[in-house]
Amino acid sequence: MFVNDVLSRTLGLRVVRESMLRSSGIYAQSQESRQINRKAARVLDTIARHNGKVLTPALKRQADSYAVEILGDIEYAPWLRVYAAMRGKFLEGWMPENFYHLVVVPRIIKNLADLTAMKSFSNLLLKTEALPDIGYHIDGVFYDRDYRIITRAEMAALARPHGWVFVKGDGGGRGTNVRKVAADLLTQHEFAGDCAIQRPIQPHEFFAQFGTGALATVRIITMKTPSGAIEQRGAGVRFGLAGTEWLVSEKSVSVIILDGEGSLDEWGYVTELRAIAAHPDTGTPFAGKRIPHYAEAVEFCKALHARQPHYAIIGWDVAINRDGGVELVEWNGGHGGITLPEAVTGPHFADMGWEKFARVRA
Repeated sequence: MFVNDVLSRTLGLRVVRESMLRSSGIYAQSQESRQINRKAARVLDTIARHNGKVLTPALKRQADSYAVEILGDIEYAPWLRVYAAMRGKFLEGWMPENFYHLVVVPRIIKNLADLTAMKSFSNLLLKTEALPDIGYHIDGVFYDRDYRIITRAEMAALARPHGWVFVKGDGGGRGTNVRKVAADLLTQHEFAGDCAIQRPIQPHEFFAQFGTGALATVRIITMKTPSGAIEQRGAGVRFGLAGTEWLVSEKSVSVIILDGEGSLDEWGYVTELRAIAAHPDTGTPFAGKRIPHYAEAVEFCKALHARQPHYAIIGWDVAINRDGGVELVEWNGGHGGITLPEAVTGPHFADMGWEKFARVRA
């Protein structure tokens, strides 16, 4: 009603219906911010009850003060409180999820984030053999990985040596819009829209100790600095849980990677950042484990980002295959999954000057 009230006072008219304002997105940002903060409240409760990480009054004051004085509004305090509780101290430069997602990202992504969710388009942009794509379905037409037109039968023939494939629809993320299809059933499979068709990746033997279901992926966040240099800014790995054939955010365990050697943190996190010390299916502890060929994966992501300079930040999901090679599962040019790395090993972006995007200052 605020917009209508202002127009009414200045023009003497209620120019548009409130329902039209809502449908046009006027309130979308504030509503999304509230939703993000409700999640922060649940997380804060979870880590207090299950992880023993309690927000002290002193830490809350620091988080609230930083939100108002530096980021411009108390609405950015909830995730700062989460970070402070998890670490037992307050660190300047932390990026709360709603400030980053709703204020920073729109200023730095140049409207390019949606392209990274277009699975059938990624190979055109990235031009890398590391994508496990064997073909595409675009506007009802089948293509091989070089975008040459082929028949449905030829697509099935490309898939047959692999036994089955993943059909990943454009626009999907967080494990959504994915189907696992047997190669022999591709001739009857109903393709609902544009998609990439990917062969399975055979993981390195290291990952078997954390379950043999969904493929584990390493998330590496790379950042383009003001000088144009590409740097790594946080990383983690996601392990699937029993009963999942591909990774779904809500059915996985996330573990932060602590150093350039791929060392895992001692804690993994499931729903609402509940901490666990071992994989729930296999009982394998995370402490003392190192991701094999991790340094090569980081260099791969940095090099690939350098060839896409329009993107300020990219979250790469890569897999280490059985031969130690790096394969690219997905990439994200929007949010990038910074929240857990910020909480555990951040701040990772304190030097970027993003606080200047604050809308209001105290």
